[in-house]
Amino acid sequence: MTELTSREDMAIAVGGSLARGTVDRFSDLDFAVLAAPGTDPGPLCSWVAGRLGAIGRRLSQFPANHIGLPNLIVTFCEIDGEVVKVDCMVLPQGAIGQLAGYRVIHDPSGIATGTPGSDATAEPIDEAELDEKFTGWCWYSFTKIARGELMEATDALDVMRRNVLVPVLRHRRGLKAEGFRWLEDLLSSDDLASLHRTYPGVPGRHGLVAALAAQMTLYRTLRAADAPAALDRMADLLAREPLWRQSMEGAP
Repeated sequence: MTELTSREDMAIAVGGSLARGTVDRFSDLDFAVLAAPGTDPGPLCSWVAGRLGAIGRRLSQFPANHIGLPNLIVTFCEIDGEVVKVDCMVLPQGAIGQLAGYRVIHDPSGIATGTPGSDATAEPIDEAELDEKFTGWCWYSFTKIARGELMEATDALDVMRRNVLVPVLRHRRGLKAEGFRWLEDLLSSDDLASLHRTYPGVPGRHGLVAALAAQMTLYRTLRAADAPAALDRMADLLAREPLWRQSMEGAP
């Protein structure tokens, strides 16, 4: 905080567990810097990165290009023998509405005009589009299992879980769209058990087929009366496959 508040031409907000007051030793420290009007974000990002890299022994630092956020600076550093992860976004002045759940804590020049966005829970998703993807990916995943491309099949199941199953599960349960975060605490024991079954418990083809079948069962349950007829048809077609039948019969 001392490093970041040394300038008066920007505002600072905190989010996540810092804003909620629930920080523990494994928490990310989430900050946002709002630039003054007319400020070039490039040099400001470099300045913020330098300040963050100086608060301890820098272990790693990079922009979050991997999630499409080049102005999010991710820093891992060591302070007094502890690893600390700091995430700091650098945003233009008018972006305060994007900071759902953030609290402005430093704004000597009145840059943070407006109100941070509401920290709403459920967010709209296009379930019809996800139906299309999930149905097609069921066959794609099965073909990889059948061909013995088990690493590719495992990745395909991960893609289905991450991009379709978990978003629909969170949406249907009225939860904020945050991927797998806090699912152990937020879901019921029944939902957790159903989600656990979507992971292959036994290595090899039969374990992967069982995990795929569990994904289809959970997705069908979540969509309930809205489930597409094509998904049921896909289940019927898969049930004709000898490998599918052997896996459902508990083959080793």
